Amino acid sequence: MNKRQPHRLNNRFYNYPGEVVSNVFWRSVFMYVTSYAQRAAARRFIKNHSVPYVFQEADHITWIGHASFLLSIDGFNILTDPVFGDLTFLLQRFSAPGIPFAQLPKIDIVLLSHNHRDHMDSATLKALYAQTACHFYVPFGDKAWFDIRGMSDRVTECIWWQDISHNGLKLTFLPARHWSQRGLFDRNKSLWGSWMIQESIYFAGDTAYSDHFKEIAYHFSDIEIALLPIGPCEPRKWMKTTHMDAADAGRAFLDLGARIFIPMHWGTYGFGIDDLMLPIVRLNDWWKAQNIKNNERILSTLTCGQSYFLTRLSRVNQLFKQANIT
Repeated sequence: MNKRQPHRLNNRFYNYPGEVVSNVFWRSVFMYVTSYAQRAAARRFIKNHSVPYVFQEADHITWIGHASFLLSIDGFNILTDPVFGDLTFLLQRFSAPGIPFAQLPKIDIVLLSHNHRDHMDSATLKALYAQTACHFYVPFGDKAWFDIRGMSDRVTECIWWQDISHNGLKLTFLPARHWSQRGLFDRNKSLWGSWMIQESIYFAGDTAYSDHFKEIAYHFSDIEIALLPIGPCEPRKWMKTTHMDAADAGRAFLDLGARIFIPMHWGTYGFGIDDLMLPIVRLNDWWKAQNIKNNERILSTLTCGQSYFLTRLSRVNQLFKQANIT
């Protein structure tokens, strides 16, 4: 199966030739207002969907919130799309970060999927650069943001299907179906994508459903864990070209052939008109409808600060031993 490449025209990226790019300004305004109105319900939600984080030496994946995870793997600490605060006055966090920034262990690697502010947060990245010696792996076109701020010495830009070895740990930047933008005039000037870690842990970033999941599974036949976005769900007519809902994420999980499904991109910010629990309710309904046996595949819905311990995963541990990482 061919490895798709992003289409580039006039210095802008597209998911495929002829893609029509819609105007999202008024949609964004509508969703910001909706998010602000949801804050009362969010206070009740927070009480039931966060737990205190306690760092442990065992390999684990901890959900910080939204698309932010801490992956502690065989001595490496990896952050995905780290965001620890509010995005704007209107777009505030519904739940506190599952790990307070001050309690993070030493971070070795930061993986970014794209440059939207809920995935590439200025304050968090500046703090990480100042306080740690981590290396940032970013989509092609995003290094310029680091260059302007004097942070370019520990940044590597990546294109789809690019393999990276970070002190023996294998990372691969992979396709996604999404878009990029930070300012008024830079729509799609930088790339977007997803990440594979050690050929076995897949982080989808932000994406709509498409056949890129089957393509990834063809080239990575032993995916153990899939971290997949399940929201925003509504209004579906607006969202389906850029975001997966729970059913789409379920299809992606089956396409990938993964064994453990950890949902993300829900319960932290309000981007649609969803009730905060809607993505998880729909995911649980979808899962039950599939009649999936527990010994075949596992749905692990984490609360903020909760960890999934990798000692359970024979395939992952086998890969780490084979890599002989020191």
